[in-house]
Amino acid sequence: MGGGEGGEGARALDQTPTWAVVAVCAVIVAVSILLEGILHHLGQWFSKRKKKALFDALEKVKSELMTLGFISLLLTVTARYISRICIPAGAADTMLPCKLSRSSEHGEGHGRRHLSEEPAYFSCPKGMVSLVSTDGLHQLHIFVFFLAVFHVTFSAITMSLGRAKVRSIPRATYKCLF
Repeated sequence: MGGGEGGEGARALDQTPTWAVVAVCAVIVAVSILLEGILHHLGQWFSKRKKKALFDALEKVKSELMTLGFISLLLTVTARYISRICIPAGAADTMLPCKLSRSSEHGEGHGRRHLSEEPAYFSCPKGMVSLVSTDGLHQLHIFVFFLAVFHVTFSAITMSLGRAKVRSIPRATYKCLF
């Protein structure tokens, strides 16, 4: 039973190298762009075939999929595999966003488990650590979710303020603009 939560190689997101987080995010963004391209070509195919209802439905599904669900889904599906990628401990200690604390250097964790995690029976060989730990991926998942929520919220606020501004313009001025 080696390598459980808080064991050797279990690092929080702030103890994970920036390049590792960037690499994982870059792959997720690349897959998202590829899927968006496929959906775009499918939309063009619907337009050429004059299937307006299917095109509108596809656009709604695409916007929902891209804004909240897809990145979260990818993180959930690939978390187990990403956390099993082992890198040398020296590489894991480079480009950290926060200074290593004494408890992190000795591999002492906080012992907390998440309901979504399975018992970890995998551990990296001696001198190697996980690219991004399961706990780090969970924290990244929460971060991405909050970014999406704030993006949607601020977009709605921006649209509301824009509509309020347009409605505040007197009608005589509005007609002269067009």
